[in-house]
Amino acid sequence: MLKYKVDLENRYKIDLENEIRRLKDFEVSRIRMEEAARYRDRMEQFRTEMETMHLEKVKELKAREESTMDRIRNKEREVEKVGYTHRQKVLKDEEIMRYRENDIKKTVEMELLLVKNEKDRMGKSIHDYEIKIADLEKFKLRLEKQHIQEMEQFKTEYQR
Repeated sequence: MLKYKVDLENRYKIDLENEIRRLKDFEVSRIRMEEAARYRDRMEQFRTEMETMHLEKVKELKAREESTMDRIRNKEREVEKVGYTHRQKVLKDEEIMRYRENDIKKTVEMELLLVKNEKDRMGKSIHDYEIKIADLEKFKLRLEKQHIQEMEQFKTEYQR
């Protein structure tokens, strides 16, 4: 009878230890999944914000480019109109026409230079965003590594 009681108590202790170990493993697994989900949510939110900001900047730059191109097209139409009008004038007005055409050409060149500068700036912005995205990826990897180390440390401390 005593041996049977000792056997039952030993089985109870083993079952209890197994159940505690199983619960600990379950809790650690649940905590890991919750942390991973929180991290993914934060990264997705940050990525979405960065994409939104990037898209807004690109839209803004495209709008500026389109506005500049419209001004250039308007200036070109104006040049054509002025050229046509001046060709209809008499020879003595030809010097005035040349002066105006030269002035307009300078304006068009300056507008084209502004467009080129704006395109260069837009390319730099895109490059900067790509660098920021690469930095975010590195940060993500570092956080994941840190998270794994913390979980291992937590697991080691928890098993003591």
